[in-house]
Amino acid sequence: MPPPLPLLVPPGRAEQLQQRQTALNEAQRSLARCLEAESAAETAVSQVEREIARQTQDATDVNGSDEVVEAFGRWFRGERQHLMQARRRLEGIQAEIMRERAVVQACRDALERCERLNSSGAA
Repeated sequence: MPPPLPLLVPPGRAEQLQQRQTALNEAQRSLARCLEAESAAETAVSQVEREIARQTQDATDVNGSDEVVEAFGRWFRGERQHLMQARRRLEGIQAEIMRERAVVQACRDALERCERLNSSGAA
């Protein structure tokens, strides 16, 4: 869950800048956690795909037995479900990354506006 956006009119200029900076820092940390989760999810998908490829190769060996092919068929049904779950998890994380990037940008924009107002001497 993204951090709450800072108040629109905090008590003073220094506090306002500090709140904006804190919100940006928190949003950036949240985005970093999402990117780490994405990396782990991509690794999980790749591992399942590699295992499916390896098992498929073993099952299609012309010297293999019927038992190997039948065992592969049973194994593959479950593994295909596992792959679909891993891909759905990755897609969910990627959607969260898009949301977190939008929050980071909003916080960055708010901080920049606050800095411009302070540098211009506006109240």
